[in-house]
Amino acid sequence: MYLKKTSFKLFLIVSVFSVLIFFIKKSNKPQPYFIKANKSILEKHSSTSYYFIGSSRVQKSVDPNNIKSTLGTQNIFNIGISGATFLENTILADYIIKTPNRKVLFIELSPILSSFSKTSIQFYDTNNMTPFKTLNLLTNSLSLSKRLNFNFNIYNSYLFSKIAIREDIKNLINPQLDIDNRILMGYSPVIKNDTKSLSSFLTYQEMMVTDYSSVNFKNHYGYIDHLINLSKKHNTKIVFFLPLTYRSQKEKNIVIPLFRSLPKNMKLEYSKKFLDSMRNPKYLSDINHFNEAGAQQYSSLLFPLLKDFLY
Repeated sequence: MYLKKTSFKLFLIVSVFSVLIFFIKKSNKPQPYFIKANKSILEKHSSTSYYFIGSSRVQKSVDPNNIKSTLGTQNIFNIGISGATFLENTILADYIIKTPNRKVLFIELSPILSSFSKTSIQFYDTNNMTPFKTLNLLTNSLSLSKRLNFNFNIYNSYLFSKIAIREDIKNLINPQLDIDNRILMGYSPVIKNDTKSLSSFLTYQEMMVTDYSSVNFKNHYGYIDHLINLSKKHNTKIVFFLPLTYRSQKEKNIVIPLFRSLPKNMKLEYSKKFLDSMRNPKYLSDINHFNEAGAQQYSSLLFPLLKDFLY
């Protein structure tokens, strides 16, 4: 009886939030200048397209032009989105997989959080994406109470982010704001080097973890299985990779064992030489992101790893 009452209350709350979101969305016209996205990214291409999907760590580390010069193909896209988690990576990958061209998706592994980043919401609006259908598919395996609670948190973050976005739009009236510098999606190099610490770098020793029996991958594997099944229907390869920098040990404790548990044909594996070559504070803009020098080094080193996944 208690579970039924709780579920009903959560259903009512989600319903109210859904109505509010609908009206906010209707009154809030997408602002394409928030995200300097190349419109050709999501269009059909005559040859294979390669996409790098992830958070601001991907945004700051993968230079498409560097990789293009090595691979000899033009269809290489960085779709790193500031603040994106594995939930948002999966939703974006779902959307791209369904586009008609042949493609390879390189997807950053990260924790699953019950929220959407403000930047992801801006991206959804700008590209007329509706993330909630995919969200419902991804949470379908959860128990009713967990599903309602998870989705409620998502709707809640979506609602309040939409309100915050409206405030950002108002702030753009300020003529002093340099709109061209608001690059929230795609490769965005920075020159600065504000840290001398090595503590955030992934090490080869950490990569060699073999005991991951205590880590629960159920939710991550639900998302991964969804993408694999979808990719089989849409001429797509799915490849996962680890970021090289971390703010917390907690994230490492989730994503490294998850990565290790994946089959070899689904992941980019860094060698000790690769990791040692990147482990230099001069490549960091801050403790969690590469600067331009780091991006060039990382992008150049990626080529040998990408060759096994090319069409």
